Amino acid sequence: MPEEQLAALADVLVQHITTPDDCWFGFWEGRAGHGMNLPHPGPRVHIPSRKNYLARGTVRDAVRTLGSCGPDLW
Repeated sequence: MPEEQLAALADVLVQHITTPDDCWFGFWEGRAGHGMNLPHPGPRVHIPSRKNYLARGTVRDAVRTLGSCGPDLW
């Protein structure tokens, strides 16, 4: 997803959530940390068939820090 589309998505999300400055992002352990500088070991969450590392930030951090890793990966 191009960065402009990620920014547009973030603009929509901040209008519809109560904590746009306090968000959690989950990254599947098979992709987590690949160029994202995630803390290891860090908090993790287990969902069926997936183990995820967690990162905390703002909705707009997703655009600034994830670059080519769009919502399908977090």
